[in-house]
Amino acid sequence: MKRLILLVVLLMVLFADANRALAFDAPILIYVDTAYVGPEVGTDPTKPFDTMTQAIAMAQSSKGGGLIMVKINGEYKPDRFVNSVTSGNTGIPLSGPALYGLLAILSVLVILVGWQLQRRSRRLQH
Repeated sequence: MKRLILLVVLLMVLFADANRALAFDAPILIYVDTAYVGPEVGTDPTKPFDTMTQAIAMAQSSKGGGLIMVKINGEYKPDRFVNSVTSGNTGIPLSGPALYGLLAILSVLVILVGWQLQRRSRRLQH
């Protein structure tokens, strides 16, 4: 029984991978046309941003980042990919695998303490 519990705990640690457990957001396309005048949306090629600064700010605020497309000679061409930026003090301070590893160690310790207490109570009864 102990081997089975240990095997289950080890498998939990091995398969606790944050990359597989969490869904990734896809990057967005952001359009820039420096000659454009009018209402700006940025994600619509008919209403692009007119400055690169606006496009970079929007890409950084998107969870998956963004690919900036710049209009050159009437065509939108990829310029750069900008990763998302998260502010401090957000999220969990430990990665998924580290957290699951610590929980597995804690569960093994609880099992061992329970086993020792069971042995002690059996000795005291006899």
